[in-house]
Amino acid sequence: MKPIVLIADHHADFLTRLELQLKREAMMSNAYDLIIVDVHALFDQTKNGTLPPSFEYVYDSNGRLGLRGTTNCLEHSTSRELARFLPARLFAVILPETIDTRQFYDLCPVFRPCADNITIFHFSNDICLKESKIISRFSAVSDIHRRLLSLLPNDARRSDSPDNGLSQTGTLLAFSESFAERACRFVMHRAIVEGITLLYVPIMPLYRMTEPFQHGPGRTLGDLIDRVNAHDPPQDSQLGRWLYWHENGYYTFRLPERADDLISCTRETLRQLLQVIRSYARSRDEKMIVWIDSRGLPLKKRQAIASFCDFIYVETPDEVESSASAIARRELSLFLAELPAECDILELPRSAKHEMEVRT
Repeated sequence: MKPIVLIADHHADFLTRLELQLKREAMMSNAYDLIIVDVHALFDQTKNGTLPPSFEYVYDSNGRLGLRGTTNCLEHSTSRELARFLPARLFAVILPETIDTRQFYDLCPVFRPCADNITIFHFSNDICLKESKIISRFSAVSDIHRRLLSLLPNDARRSDSPDNGLSQTGTLLAFSESFAERACRFVMHRAIVEGITLLYVPIMPLYRMTEPFQHGPGRTLGDLIDRVNAHDPPQDSQLGRWLYWHENGYYTFRLPERADDLISCTRETLRQLLQVIRSYARSRDEKMIVWIDSRGLPLKKRQAIASFCDFIYVETPDEVESSASAIARRELSLFLAELPAECDILELPRSAKHEMEVRT
């Protein structure tokens, strides 16, 4: 069972947005479960100013975990069973400035025995604060997610992956067009030869496409990006309707009409797009490779894509002493330093047999 993050705050609109976006991050990483609580539910004082005795986890009628005050209602009787193991699963708490650590444990004494294993953060409206236990409400959700992941050991981040290795997502970091072309040919050819379902996702200027692709109207990759940006992505079961079977043996999306539509979206939109696609791949019964062809994107956007990939093919710059090679080597080292530990860094094979496969 996965560890749990508890988040409470008194800004309802902020909580709603945070819950929507952070749950997507948590779902894709499969590293933790998320419980969002309105601070009034935590700090609901009675008329005489006394605090409720304690709070415990319960399942609601929809099967979702929630935090409820101790009551005698039959609908909350499940909390007695959950309290035996859930406190030990709480590894992080994010609270508003108005509730300090002592108050939290007074409100939820069931967590006090596990206090040494729980990290407590506090929200702040100050953008400039750099304290380790302070999280600005204006922080990017991806940054909050990474801070939570950093609290977990590497093996815990992948231990509950629902696809058991059936689906993988990969991309490339290329400094030359020749390497990018070879990497794409190799990955796509190998998947097709091995009988693995392949989903090819090009995120590049359309004038760099070398193969014929279908275009709109309706349900293009550009339309999907718009839906994701509007926080209205299709359900996992519906995403297949956006795909078509390419004549070269893989699934892909119809493409928009304008050349730069796929590269003009923000880093956060790219990350959310990848989350939707990965979720679809994981929902399928058969093994699937999702290949993100990101050639032509700025390095910052490629980093956003790579942070959610299981593997990446990397071009090692030539050792030739030139300004271009020196810059490429420096950017490569910075890029690799930001990759999650679970992302495999790969190089193209150099044997004659594999070189023939790449060129096929």
